[in-house]
Parts: sequence; C-alpha cells; structure tokens
Amino acid sequence: MTTKSIDYARRPPRPFVPTEDPILDFETNVIEHESLLKAKVAIEELRSRRRPSGKSRLKARMLIVAGPSGAGKSTLVEDYARDFPTTKGGPDGDVRPVVVVEVPQRPTRRAFVAAIMAGLGFKPKTDWNTDEIIGKIAYLCKNLKVE
Repeated sequence: MTTKSIDYARRPPRPFVPTEDPILDFETNVIEHESLLKAKVAIEELRSRRRPSGKSRLKARMLIVAGPSGAGKSTLVEDYARDFPTTKGGPDGDVRPVVVVEVPQRPTRRAFVAAIMAGLGFKPKTDWNTDEIIGKIAYLCKNLKVE
C-alpha cells in the first residue's frame, strides 16, 4: 500500500479550529505560510522519489531536517506528519506512513535506536541489545508500512 501524495500547491489551507484555550490554539495551530508550503512540497518530492517518465520510482529511505535553532524544523516535520496520520485497524493493520524521530542530545547508538522505537510508538525492553532493537525497528517499519 502506498500512501497518497498531496499536491500542496492546490490543496486548500488546513482550517483553523479554535478551542476554549487560546494558549493551546497558539501552540498547536500552524499558519501555512508560503515558505512552509514550499518546504512541504520539497519533502513530498523526496518522499515520492520522482523519476523521469518511463522509469520506476525509487524507494524512499529517510530524510534528515537540519538547521539552526528556531528555524522551524520541528514545526515543519510535525505539520507534514499531520498530513499522513496513522490509521489503525484497517485491512492492512495499523499503518504509520511518516515517523518523526527526535535525535537525543547525546546520540549514542542505543539512544538513537531507542528514539526510533519511540517514534514508532514502542519502548524497547531494557534487556534488548542494540542489534535486537534494530531488528525490531526493521520489522515494525515493514509491518506499519512506514515509507
């Protein structure tokens, strides 16, 4: 199953849905500025791994978003992930096409793979070694149909 593509240039803006908490509204609603939409278009092009016509599509691997503090990296990635929500209990089981992983401050190999597990919605057992966790990550990504 391949997740739908989104044409951000033609999609209407996500509606603002106010709550009774104005602080929560401020912290959780994103105004889709032109720069944000351009960045999401670029991510979508990478995700779909566009190829010239007549050639097969390349399989997406991963995307690393890097930049200075306050540049909007987290906002961009979290907003993009909202466009591809996890679906539960479908005919293919749970599907999580986009996984957001925050790299730990001190990214040891074990801390990094634990962060990936957390992004997939699971906590590794303390008695697992790193190789077991990596094997579980591969299994989860395949079964959750992570793109």
